[in-house]
Amino acid sequence: YLRHLIPVVAANSLTYHESQSAGFWVFIPSSVSTLVFIVLARFFLVRRAFLPPSTFLRRTFERIDGWMKRANRLTGGIVVWRTADALPGNDPIFWRDTQRRMLGQPQHLLRMLCAVLIPTVLFCFFAMFDGSNYGEQADGLSKLAAVLGAFAALLLAVQAANTLVSERVGQTLEVLLTTPLSAREIIRQKARALRRLQLVVAVPLLTVFAVEAYLEHEVGTRRAVDGWVPYMTCAVLLVAIYLPLITWLALWIGLRVRTRFHAIVSAVAVLAGWVLLAPLLFLLEAPESEVRWRTFVLLSPASATYLNEA
Repeated sequence: YLRHLIPVVAANSLTYHESQSAGFWVFIPSSVSTLVFIVLARFFLVRRAFLPPSTFLRRTFERIDGWMKRANRLTGGIVVWRTADALPGNDPIFWRDTQRRMLGQPQHLLRMLCAVLIPTVLFCFFAMFDGSNYGEQADGLSKLAAVLGAFAALLLAVQAANTLVSERVGQTLEVLLTTPLSAREIIRQKARALRRLQLVVAVPLLTVFAVEAYLEHEVGTRRAVDGWVPYMTCAVLLVAIYLPLITWLALWIGLRVRTRFHAIVSAVAVLAGWVLLAPLLFLLEAPESEVRWRTFVLLSPASATYLNEA
């Protein structure tokens, strides 16, 4: 404490000698405040030095867990999902990411799915009973699919980019590299642990696509087969291809950066640039090479989705 107080006292002493008319008490408040803040820092820093990491998402899920456990006493203790006590076996990284991480545990993923799927289903029911979309373009469902797609892409990109950087930030990457697992196997188990999150974000998207196919193409008639079969085939392929592709792209970015901030910003920036590639190519389209530029536009995931919806 004295090492920090001596410079303050010396500086205030010079001020005192320069303005002796103010009195000796002028440097007492700054010296006392310095001493108080040093004592407070010593108390709180040492007290909180070894607390487990806590994030907003973790605190939210813990509060939900506590509330549901208290509410479950009224229903007789019904358990929908029991946490498996299996050992990691030959997949230790996959086991840790799915049993110890918040967005890897099945019960938390199920809650996230319900939080997204219930409003989606209600909106779809409203669109179905509206009656004005049959045989026409359901613009509301197309906009909902765009919002859900953007949410799914951002969530996967952030989680995939952070899953490797968190090992480096938490100083556990060196420990993983000393295990008998190869680097390829480590990455594969990391990607495998993210498949559950891909399924969670895929279910609302496929729900919207199915309802939109029913409304726009009058599913059930022979005339509609030529419309809804290609539409649903393209929609399912878009989900099955782009969600893993975004995950692997973000994992690759996570291998190249060292901090969480750079990983998240880089993943979101690359994803945004990839999506905005289609409008950029439309602006650069030349009249004499129209077919060629339209082919290049398909490099963007937004173009294939737009063509399928329109």
